[in-house]
Amino acid sequence: MFADQMSEHDLICEIRSRQGGGTATRAISRDALIARGAPALADMLMRACLKYPELATELSCFEAIPRAVEHARTANTVPSVSPVKRDAASDPYMVGSCAAMQVVFHAIRRFATTDAPILVTGESGTGKELAARAIHERSSYAKGPFVAVNCAGLPASLIASELFGHEKGSFTGALARRIGRIEEAAGGTLFLDEIGDLPHELQANLLRFLQDRTIQRVGSNQNIRIDTRVVAATNVDLERAVVDGRFRQDLFFRLDVLRIHLPPLRAREGDVELLIRYFLTQAAREFGVDPAPSIEPGTMNGLKAYPWPGNVRELISKIRRAVVMAGDRAIAMSDFDLNGPSATLAPCRPAAAAEVRTAEPDQSDLAPDLATARARAERDAIADALQKSQFNVTRAARELGVSRVTMYKLMDRYNIQR
Repeated sequence: MFADQMSEHDLICEIRSRQGGGTATRAISRDALIARGAPALADMLMRACLKYPELATELSCFEAIPRAVEHARTANTVPSVSPVKRDAASDPYMVGSCAAMQVVFHAIRRFATTDAPILVTGESGTGKELAARAIHERSSYAKGPFVAVNCAGLPASLIASELFGHEKGSFTGALARRIGRIEEAAGGTLFLDEIGDLPHELQANLLRFLQDRTIQRVGSNQNIRIDTRVVAATNVDLERAVVDGRFRQDLFFRLDVLRIHLPPLRAREGDVELLIRYFLTQAAREFGVDPAPSIEPGTMNGLKAYPWPGNVRELISKIRRAVVMAGDRAIAMSDFDLNGPSATLAPCRPAAAAEVRTAEPDQSDLAPDLATARARAERDAIADALQKSQFNVTRAARELGVSRVTMYKLMDRYNIQR
């Protein structure tokens, strides 16, 4: 079957049926390129992945896709860098050349021209806010403000006032009228980060705003109409949250009109070196290092083999650290501090945390290295927070100032279980 006779779904099914990388897979690549040309095939594959975001990484291993995407990119049909533009030299762009990121860039361009809500999903650190900013800057709301709200970082007692504003005297301490973040975003884009952590009692208020585009300030009965573009982001599985009763199904359907999934860095084959060299130049410029330092032989292979659990955010942080540590010499693997605490500590459980701290130290405990000491302190803090919250992970994460996903990763790192 030739590509010009296929729908996106047919093409996916055909490729999936020929998994294994044998001659049949290569035949699809050759037949499709002959029938439609590489740019047309790339466009079809991207449209398919827009409908089924989880396929972007899965399909990138097939010969047809990277070849088609590369051809399309060299033909100036698919950029490798998204349209996020900043004034500060140190501010990051969205950079990537793998097939999965080409799907993301294509979705940003396509969705930015609409007014429908967009849900951006992906692990912590994958660049969800950057994607939201790229959408804003390409939309008809670009001249208005971009207002970002971290739904997990607001105290539950104040989040209604923060989102919707309040009138003078509406509660103790309300000494003057204050507009909320939604009202601040009028004429621009409202970015609701960590939407999966929004308290259940406020989800109905947000749903009402999405339905009729009006809000009421706390302490007021007056409806205020707000025209703003809504982009929400989450690293939580909202479908599972709906099933568990933690997230309203009607709100989920209102937000999940258009979806963009950002792949984890470990799934972006070939992008790690591109990102390292890009952000190395940015960090050198930020810290006044000229020329940008080189990387010792063999270090790049080690960096590409590292799983980057914190994704692009971790990579940027480690690169900035390496530039500072290296000074005027070539950057070594040790400058990135990637071995971290998990490589030096034995697992523990929260019930044993107090015993770990109060037990008589053995000889090895008398002079721990810095990584070990840091890891012990981190492990103890996590165990304490979980005990104080009666193992409520959300409350413990809030107490420590981290996201719930990060909390689960730390619990897994130290094998902390109930």
